Amino acid sequence: MTADTHDTFAGKCGRKRRGGFALVVVLFIVVMMAVMVASFSMRTSGSYRLARSRAASWRMYYAARAAAEEAKAKLWQQFVAAKEAGAIKAPPENEEYTVGGVKVSIVYEDEAGKLPINGFAAGDDAKRKDLALILARLFDELSVPNSTSVATAVRDFVDEDGDGLRESGAKNDALFDICELLAVRGLSAEDLYGRKSAESPTAASMLTTWRLGGVNLNSARGELMKAISARLTEGDVREIIAARVERPFESIDDLRARTKITDETISEMTAWAGFSTDTMTLKIEARLGSFVRRIEEVIWLESTAGHTLYMREGRQD
Repeated sequence: MTADTHDTFAGKCGRKRRGGFALVVVLFIVVMMAVMVASFSMRTSGSYRLARSRAASWRMYYAARAAAEEAKAKLWQQFVAAKEAGAIKAPPENEEYTVGGVKVSIVYEDEAGKLPINGFAAGDDAKRKDLALILARLFDELSVPNSTSVATAVRDFVDEDGDGLRESGAKNDALFDICELLAVRGLSAEDLYGRKSAESPTAASMLTTWRLGGVNLNSARGELMKAISARLTEGDVREIIAARVERPFESIDDLRARTKITDETISEMTAWAGFSTDTMTLKIEARLGSFVRRIEEVIWLESTAGHTLYMREGRQD
């Protein structure tokens, strides 16, 4: 190989090495740019999803709040219209509608149609014993194990310890929320709230901490009515429900006149029978695609206005 040939070969190899290095640099730059573009795209996409989620959440929130205010106005109008009769006899029908693409549902729950569990923290001992018997029968209707002993434990948990049987960890005071009963010995979450797969009524849906007094027979569930009177049959319950659908009951005499229930049974129901309400829970759900916003509000209606006793909100994205 001559010197000229050697120089030519070396020059070609040098150019190849320089060309290969340049290719590596170019590829590195291209990869980095691709990573940056992908990262920017992911951030942009995430920001878009977040903005979309927030926009949907606000749309549902205002739809739910508007529904709550409309429902409260409707309750107040109904209360004012029924003022001469004392109060609303039964809750309005549940509602479903769509506004601005948001599906809204409103459920009215009559707190007066439930058993006042805080009766254990008020009234005389005879009334508390009667309430414990009704609660035991309700637990029995709902297949809660050891219904009598659990009802006694609930009473001892809530009452002011007048019976001297203070339970360890008892509240011995009025409850704020039904979930506090989960601290009662022998009462499980399934006993109180039922199983997720079951559609049967639950104990929690028939107990209230928001009021005292009688149970509104114009909205009470059949299981609770049977608990109020051990004499009440399934046929009696069906008769009461059919009659109140036609027209709410006004009084115990109206119940006696419009049904074939025996006088003995009605007499047993008298102490706990109510026929109106002043407290309701609004359960509102606003849904937009997979986004859900929920509002729960307890409303007390009295002579001058409707007051919110309690409100909580939840969301599902």
